Amino acid sequence: MKIHFDRKTIGYLFLVSILVVGNIFIVLKINKKNQTIVATCAKNWQKCTEKNEYLINYFIEREKKCIESENFHISELIELKGLDDNVYPLSEKLNKSPILVFRFTGSQCQTCINTEIERMTEFLRDLSPEKVVILVSDKNLQDLSYLKKVKKINFEIYLVKKEEIIIPLEQYNIPYSFILTPDGFINSVFIPELNEKKFSEQYYTLIKSILL
Repeated sequence: MKIHFDRKTIGYLFLVSILVVGNIFIVLKINKKNQTIVATCAKNWQKCTEKNEYLINYFIEREKKCIESENFHISELIELKGLDDNVYPLSEKLNKSPILVFRFTGSQCQTCINTEIERMTEFLRDLSPEKVVILVSDKNLQDLSYLKKVKKINFEIYLVKKEEIIIPLEQYNIPYSFILTPDGFINSVFIPELNEKKFSEQYYTLIKSILL
């Protein structure tokens, strides 16, 4: 039996065919896009998870380094060489303690050091200059004089032999700060972060109440 379609019916069937094919194409495209979105989300989630794990591990390690350096004793016989080329025993500084000590060496990140000195100058401007001591190794007096002038540092800066500062943090080759008590013990250890100014602000706000 031969079926005959008039032009109107043929046009209708053609239109329906186009709509069906178009819908199939749209569905396939949406499905492909959804698969791409799912894959991208999964990839981003994995990256986010890895980053979070890294940050968590990083800060755990950071805090461990601080904790393991708490309550170490520094000899009052350590000699500090001032910018005037005179040598002073640490015992003179203990008489003014508690004091904040910022510690760094010439082999460490200079940008990190400069940034933290700027933060100290900003957040500790209410403190007496003698309440903050910067202990430096592997530099010369000329370098330190230049640093003090350029950064407009009011705090005391001294050269100290690296081997005389015997605490665990020394092995990590990073700048750090701590409170030095009248009996020569270290507490309130802090490792500054270059890109985290708020950590420094919180730390200095906390220790100012001790030093004022």
